[in-house]
Amino acid sequence: MVLGPQRARSIIVGSGMGQEIAYEVLLRYLSRAAGEPRTGGSDRLSASTWEEVAQRAAEHGVAPLLFQRLQALSSTVRVPASAMNTLRDLYADSMLRGMQIHRSLHQLLSMFRRGGIPIIVLKGAHLAQLIYKNVALRPMIDVDILVRKANLPRVHEMLLAMGYNVSGSQAQLEKEHFHYIYSPPDDGIGVEVHWNIQQPTFQIDVDGLWERALPASIAGVEVLVLSREDLLLHLCLHVSSHHLYSWFGLRAICDISETIHHYGDQIDWHVIQERSREWKASNSVYLTLLLARKLLDTAVPDSVLRGIKPDDFDARLVAWAEGRIFAGSDAREEPPSTVSDGFGRLWASRRFLDKISIFLKLCFPASTTLLRKYNLPPHSRRVYLYYPLHVGDFILRHGRTVWLMLRRDGETIEWADREAGRVSLVKWLTPAR
Repeated sequence: MVLGPQRARSIIVGSGMGQEIAYEVLLRYLSRAAGEPRTGGSDRLSASTWEEVAQRAAEHGVAPLLFQRLQALSSTVRVPASAMNTLRDLYADSMLRGMQIHRSLHQLLSMFRRGGIPIIVLKGAHLAQLIYKNVALRPMIDVDILVRKANLPRVHEMLLAMGYNVSGSQAQLEKEHFHYIYSPPDDGIGVEVHWNIQQPTFQIDVDGLWERALPASIAGVEVLVLSREDLLLHLCLHVSSHHLYSWFGLRAICDISETIHHYGDQIDWHVIQERSREWKASNSVYLTLLLARKLLDTAVPDSVLRGIKPDDFDARLVAWAEGRIFAGSDAREEPPSTVSDGFGRLWASRRFLDKISIFLKLCFPASTTLLRKYNLPPHSRRVYLYYPLHVGDFILRHGRTVWLMLRRDGETIEWADREAGRVSLVKWLTPAR
């Protein structure tokens, strides 16, 4: 897969030519098309370009995988020694960290096994050992496990006995998420204890996950892992609806591509289609599989994409998702807010009347918003006196942004495009209640 210049520019909005070429090369050698990465054109790349490739690979958590691919092609692909040494060092660091995690994971899983607690090992540890078959190729910063909700108190006690500490408020995590987070002792690994694999807005059949789970050996301990189809659906949901394609998005796409390559014809694509609809996850699954095929030539059948393509699919969603994948950490720098959400909806809207409606809601929000903003008593009628103050404050703080948007200032338009993409993705990927 060799991307043309126009294709590269559509992926990395606002980046320099060096980054465009670097991502082009990175995608080429991460691709699993035809069984091996394609190699055309590598001799024409400069040493600085290869250094840029190595840097981008490191940022996206795929440097060890890239090193393995290039090493296997060393007789046909010429990579400058400096870039290859950088990738080799990153591979070695990942291997060392992976072995440390492997030892901690063995202790952790052995404890649960001795305690009679059934465990489904999720994502990273599953992928590293059974899909990539090399702990260096799939870096991890923590371990994710699924337990039955009835076992959560016992799991909590066991982790505390091992020296783990609860991170954050469990009550808040239970209300807003679907897992608890535990920070490790000095030489351990962080643990996320899940009782579901996604937010309650999705209709995940958790009992079905357990019924379909398969036995496996992870870190030398007999545990359970998700079935092939459930694993693939989980990976699609995690990168899309949970991280909105911004947290190691390219690595997550590689996870999906490698999973499909590993299982091949063993994947029941009819089950993927049916289960994605049952879970109300068709939007997330469709967009993510489409991205995997587009970016890495992943072998997703046409019939599957046609079968789950939502009626309201907008081609702009692909560009917005790609923008977040390749923005890396930049996509997470500024937390979303009511105002940024509003500007995002304003910019994404195609109808003039819709734009007017959104702008008026920004200026004149619901009274409950002003009650919170000005710390007024609930149901206070004085709230209406604060609307002029809010409008004045809005103009003072955001009038320049509105003016620059109207003037089509380049930097402001780039920000508005990102916000429009983020808001539109959130809305489209969230199942209707």
